[in-house]
Amino acid sequence: MKASCADQESFLDSLISEQKPVNIFLVNGIRLSGTIRSCDQRVILLDSPFGIQAVYKHSVSTIQDSEHRGPHKSFRDTPDANGARPGHLPRRRSSP
Repeated sequence: MKASCADQESFLDSLISEQKPVNIFLVNGIRLSGTIRSCDQRVILLDSPFGIQAVYKHSVSTIQDSEHRGPHKSFRDTPDANGARPGHLPRRRSSP
Protein backbone atom coordinates (compact mmCIF):
# COMPACT_ATOMS: atom_id res chain seq x y z
CA MET A 1 0.00 0.00 0.00
CA LYS A 2 2.82 2.44 0.81
CA ALA A 3 4.46 1.78 -2.57
CA SER A 4 1.28 2.72 -4.43
CA CYS A 5 1.00 5.96 -2.41
CA ALA A 6 4.61 6.80 -3.28
CA ASP A 7 3.91 6.12 -6.96
CA GLN A 8 0.82 8.33 -6.81
CA GLU A 9 2.73 11.16 -5.16
CA SER A 10 5.62 10.99 -7.64
CA PHE A 11 3.17 11.01 -10.58
CA LEU A 12 1.30 14.03 -9.19
CA ASP A 13 4.54 15.83 -8.29
CA SER A 14 5.82 15.41 -11.85
CA LEU A 15 2.56 16.83 -13.25
CA ILE A 16 2.78 19.79 -10.84
CA SER A 17 6.44 20.59 -11.55
CA GLU A 18 6.08 20.29 -15.35
CA GLN A 19 2.73 22.18 -15.40
CA LYS A 20 1.32 19.64 -17.86
CA PRO A 21 -2.33 19.96 -18.84
CA VAL A 22 -4.38 17.05 -17.51
CA ASN A 23 -7.84 15.57 -17.75
CA ILE A 24 -9.27 14.38 -14.44
CA PHE A 25 -12.18 11.96 -14.77
CA LEU A 26 -14.42 11.70 -11.73
CA VAL A 27 -16.26 8.56 -10.62
CA ASN A 28 -19.56 10.13 -11.76
CA GLY A 29 -18.20 10.51 -15.33
CA ILE A 30 -17.43 14.24 -15.31
CA ARG A 31 -14.19 15.32 -16.99
CA LEU A 32 -12.24 18.25 -15.57
CA SER A 33 -9.40 19.83 -17.56
CA GLY A 34 -6.57 22.07 -16.42
CA THR A 35 -3.20 21.95 -14.68
CA ILE A 36 -2.64 20.61 -11.19
CA ARG A 37 -1.47 23.43 -8.95
CA SER A 38 -0.91 21.38 -5.77
CA CYS A 39 -2.15 18.37 -3.84
CA ASP A 40 -2.11 16.89 -0.37
CA GLN A 41 -3.28 13.63 1.16
CA ARG A 42 -6.97 14.26 0.36
CA VAL A 43 -7.38 17.10 -2.17
CA ILE A 44 -6.07 18.07 -5.62
CA LEU A 45 -6.14 21.76 -6.62
CA LEU A 46 -6.86 22.05 -10.34
CA ASP A 47 -6.23 25.35 -12.14
CA SER A 48 -8.80 25.40 -14.95
CA PRO A 49 -10.20 28.07 -17.29
CA PHE A 50 -13.08 28.43 -14.81
CA GLY A 51 -10.79 29.14 -11.85
CA ILE A 52 -9.21 26.96 -9.20
CA GLN A 53 -11.16 23.83 -8.31
CA ALA A 54 -10.62 21.66 -5.24
CA VAL A 55 -11.20 17.99 -6.07
CA TYR A 56 -11.32 15.30 -3.40
CA LYS A 57 -9.08 12.37 -4.33
CA HIS A 58 -11.75 9.82 -3.38
CA SER A 59 -13.93 11.21 -6.20
CA VAL A 60 -11.19 10.80 -8.86
CA SER A 61 -11.35 7.83 -11.19
CA THR A 62 -8.51 8.64 -13.63
CA ILE A 63 -5.89 11.34 -14.16
CA GLN A 64 -4.68 11.53 -17.75
CA ASP A 65 -1.93 13.67 -19.24
CA SER A 66 -3.86 15.55 -21.93
CA GLU A 67 -0.82 16.66 -23.90
CA HIS A 68 -0.57 15.24 -27.46
CA ARG A 69 -4.10 13.88 -27.37
CA GLY A 70 -7.13 14.91 -29.35
CA PRO A 71 -10.41 15.90 -27.82
CA HIS A 72 -12.31 13.26 -25.91
CA LYS A 73 -14.92 11.45 -27.98
CA SER A 74 -17.98 9.80 -26.59
CA PHE A 75 -18.18 6.02 -26.94
CA ARG A 76 -21.23 6.46 -29.15
CA ASP A 77 -19.37 8.82 -31.50
CA THR A 78 -16.44 6.43 -32.02
CA PRO A 79 -16.85 4.17 -35.09
CA ASP A 80 -15.81 0.54 -34.97
CA ALA A 81 -13.65 -1.22 -37.59
CA ASN A 82 -16.59 -1.52 -40.02
CA GLY A 83 -17.39 2.18 -39.79
CA ALA A 84 -20.64 1.61 -37.91
CA ARG A 85 -21.29 3.06 -34.51
CA PRO A 86 -20.98 0.44 -31.76
CA GLY A 87 -24.22 -0.57 -30.13
CA HIS A 88 -26.26 1.06 -32.88
CA LEU A 89 -28.67 -1.02 -34.91
CA PRO A 90 -30.71 0.59 -37.65
CA ARG A 91 -34.41 0.56 -36.90
CA ARG A 92 -36.44 -1.59 -39.27
CA ARG A 93 -40.10 -1.03 -39.84
CA SER A 94 -42.38 -3.97 -39.95
CA SER A 95 -44.65 -4.11 -42.95
CA PRO A 96 -48.37 -3.69 -42.17
